[in-house]
Amino acid sequence: IVPIVEKIGEQKIVAMHWTGGYSFLHRPGGWAFAPLRGYASHWAGFVEWATANWKEQRKPRVVSSIFEGVAGKDIASVLDPWLRNNPKIEYAFGETMWHDPKPVDLSGYVRKLIKEGKPDYILSGPTSISVSAFYSALRELGFLDKVHILNPNYQGLDVLAKMLGKDTLEGQYEANPIDFSPGTQANKIYMANIDKYAKGNPWGGV
Repeated sequence: IVPIVEKIGEQKIVAMHWTGGYSFLHRPGGWAFAPLRGYASHWAGFVEWATANWKEQRKPRVVSSIFEGVAGKDIASVLDPWLRNNPKIEYAFGETMWHDPKPVDLSGYVRKLIKEGKPDYILSGPTSISVSAFYSALRELGFLDKVHILNPNYQGLDVLAKMLGKDTLEGQYEANPIDFSPGTQANKIYMANIDKYAKGNPWGGV
């Protein structure tokens, strides 16, 4: 995605990134608009919501699980310090736990997350391949109903339901902010041109 972002600036092509953004998208004078802010912000918002609704005396334990790659490391570079310094939670492991973006099996990885991390919530940043392996391992190891997973909107509950079945996702969450940046310059450009190209399509994350 980084080479694409650089190329569209050279060619003066406007791009819309429909899911959460990364730091390399949020550039001054950039040509890619990411109306849903950054993924780290989505997950931080969820943690704020979860801690506000937490009923137990102890603090909730949180694990961050993200695929290893440039985009995953970009998220963690912002998310890790925030989680480490959050007085409302116990941040298990103290850092993001990385997994292979194209795994065949994640049983050992998931066993470590659950047995050692003892999380109440897992902030999950998977790929299309790793998310299937992740949920399969949870099911096979008997952990599926013992932890809540926050899924990012690029692997949201609607997408996962088609892949994994709705029953697998009972009790799980998706981070999908509803502030689509109305009133921004991007919104004004969109509203000025949408009737010409695709009449009736509302402004939003998609």
